[in-house]
Amino acid sequence: MIILLEGPDGAGKSVLYKQLQNEFSSNFIRSINRNDKGQYLWYKQHIESPYVYFIDRGFISELVYRPIKDDREPNITLEEAGNLCSRHLFVIYCTNKHAYDNMKLRGDDYIEDENEHKQICTRYEEVITTIDNFTNARVFYYDYSFPIIYNILLDAIRRFIEQTKKEVVHGVR
Repeated sequence: MIILLEGPDGAGKSVLYKQLQNEFSSNFIRSINRNDKGQYLWYKQHIESPYVYFIDRGFISELVYRPIKDDREPNITLEEAGNLCSRHLFVIYCTNKHAYDNMKLRGDDYIEDENEHKQICTRYEEVITTIDNFTNARVFYYDYSFPIIYNILLDAIRRFIEQTKKEVVHGVR
C-alpha cells in the first residue's frame, strides 16, 4: 500500500513527511524519480503490498510539473495514473494559500514566478479532483495552517493501514 504526499512547492509536504516519520514505522521514500519511465512499474508492484510506503512526491507530481516546467509529456498518462489508483492508495494533497510565499522564504527558485506557481496549483487541483472523483483511491486534503486537521489525518491514515492490511491478506482489490 502506498501513502502519497502531493502538492505544490511550499505547501508543507516535507514538514508533514517528517512528522509522519515520527508517528509511523514504515518505509519512507523521498521521491520516486519522476524522470524514470519505470516508476509506473514500481507503483504497480508495490500498491498491493502489505507493507506501507510513504512517498514524498510521486506520479501525480509527474503529471503536474513535467508539462509546465519541461514543456514535455509526462512519463505517465492520466489513464495509467488512474489504473494505479486502487483502494490501496491514500493520497494526501497538501495545499496552503501561503505556499508560494513559503517557497520563496526557503529560497527555492525552481518555480520562476507566482504565475507559474498558480499554473502548478491549478493543474494539481485538476489531477487531484479527477483522482478523487473517478478512482478508488482515497484522497485527504491537508492544510497545515489548521492544526486540528493533523490529528484527523493521523486517524485516517491508521484506519487506512488497518483496513488495507486486512484487504491485502484476503486478496481484495
